[in-house]
Amino acid sequence: MLIFGHKWIESPVLTKITTFEEIKLTPPNSVIILDMPSDSSKHLHQHCKENSVPFAFIISSLTDAVIASNLGASYAICSDRNKAIKLQKLANDYLFDMKMLFEISSYDEIEALAELGVDGVILKN
Repeated sequence: MLIFGHKWIESPVLTKITTFEEIKLTPPNSVIILDMPSDSSKHLHQHCKENSVPFAFIISSLTDAVIASNLGASYAICSDRNKAIKLQKLANDYLFDMKMLFEISSYDEIEALAELGVDGVILKN
């Protein structure tokens, strides 16, 4: 299980961006977080793909997960723990290259999500 945001565990910096200028300001080990594809975010997604910049989409449904995977996202981020089982099963069944990450508020939530077999968690800071 991947853990993002723990003070002792080194992990890429997750950075939400909305403009090209923000991409330029991110540290080299960043993963760019994009909103689900829309006309306004398409150019950012294309820039990331063309320049081998790892990126993630914030998702809220199974459809979002399938689209994010097809677009080449490294990660899909979801804050709805109730969807964790369905999303992780989908990722496992289709052998997604991207990892499913779920936002949590405390370390106490890691055990329950680990038991569900999720790819990783992000501690909200």
